[in-house]
Amino acid sequence: MGLNSIFKFILIILANLFVYFIVYYSLKMENKSTIEHKTKFDIMLKQDIFVESEKQVADIKHANDDTKLNVHLEDTDKEEILRKSLLDSSEISLTPSIAPPLLISENIKISSKEQFSSVMASRLAHKNAVCYKIQGNSTKGKRESALKSIADKVYVMKEYNLVWCPVFKAASTNWMRNIIHLANLGEKKEANLDKKFRNQPNQQAREVAPKLKGGPLKYYEENKNAKKMLIVRHPFDRLVSAFRDKLERCTTSFDCTRQKDWYYTKHGSKIVKKYRQLAENKFGKEFFSEKNNFGAPFPSKQRLNSKLPTWWEFIQHVLKTRADQYDEHYRPTYLFCTICNFDFNYIIHYENLEQEEKYFVEDLNASDLIKTKWENSNKMNITNGEVVAEYFKLLTDKEIRQLYKIYENDFLLFNYQFEFRGMQFNVPKLEPGPPPQGTNNSNQLSLNFSFVLVSILIFLL
Repeated sequence: MGLNSIFKFILIILANLFVYFIVYYSLKMENKSTIEHKTKFDIMLKQDIFVESEKQVADIKHANDDTKLNVHLEDTDKEEILRKSLLDSSEISLTPSIAPPLLISENIKISSKEQFSSVMASRLAHKNAVCYKIQGNSTKGKRESALKSIADKVYVMKEYNLVWCPVFKAASTNWMRNIIHLANLGEKKEANLDKKFRNQPNQQAREVAPKLKGGPLKYYEENKNAKKMLIVRHPFDRLVSAFRDKLERCTTSFDCTRQKDWYYTKHGSKIVKKYRQLAENKFGKEFFSEKNNFGAPFPSKQRLNSKLPTWWEFIQHVLKTRADQYDEHYRPTYLFCTICNFDFNYIIHYENLEQEEKYFVEDLNASDLIKTKWENSNKMNITNGEVVAEYFKLLTDKEIRQLYKIYENDFLLFNYQFEFRGMQFNVPKLEPGPPPQGTNNSNQLSLNFSFVLVSILIFLL
């Protein structure tokens, strides 16, 4: 073997080693870039609607404070710790400086019947997708059970092929009036009905739409032409509205704490008895004074004394009671109307009621009988978000996260979001953007260069 051949052999070995090094290094850098890009991608993603929304940065910030609030401490030393922690208001600001929470709902402007139909179809598809995530594809026995469960709750108008499940505090009073109008009784009979069941629109509506049993209701459930409707509302907005309307103040013209009243006797007095001492420890007795609206964020003529429950006391009741045992005015819609086991094809949003109700009434062919009219509306000159803020700022972050877990299915099913004090609940994820500039291009150039170099060396040799 001559010297020239040995030299060529050494060059070939060196060239191969060089190419091996270039390829190895390029692949290694590409893998590293992929990992970095995946990390950036993960950071870009906000919460998926099916991921637990309670994993917030605020968990860390308030972790130590939250541990103070364990009301189940048993021994004397722990009770003393609890008493001191309840007196500590560091978690709770009683000033109006907190920005209102974002009660986020669909912001859709509907200007045609075709658009309305498209929105209804989209909401039904979304509801079905969420239901599949919640309970899977197994519906054996669930539909029969659902029919029995809601048979005594829905209002059915056979002439209009209508099934309506009333979500209380979501235009329910208004639609009970509409049910009566659909019966087309005439002014005289409607007046007699109103006189017979004074201030009881639910009983008035039952006179023209009696309760059905599960069997007859199945016909409507399977009927594709049936109009199965419910009106939904932001869960936290509805919760505040229910408390303010039914428990924060007397629902009667007399002092409900002195005379027999159903709501106060069944709920209000029991809540006060169970949680008033803890509330006094937490807020101080002055919080319940007349000059402080007896503990209410807003003054009310019907809040006559401090015997009525406060918002914080009510929330303790909610957090420590099974959701299926709640009063119908704040029971989760998911449970009350068995959303995932009955095919509602009209899901109307309370926040956009004026537009959506109009087209629904047209679908009923009842525009001559039903006119848009608001009952139990907010008469204060502030937004619903500002009202909710005044109540929610009395709660700790932990309590708010616990509330969200209770109403989570309602948030998911009807696509509502909530943002408050840095916390975000059911905020949809962002779509991933393009990969960082040059991430893969540089690696490709390195590989191309190495193969060109090898080709040159082989040609020379």
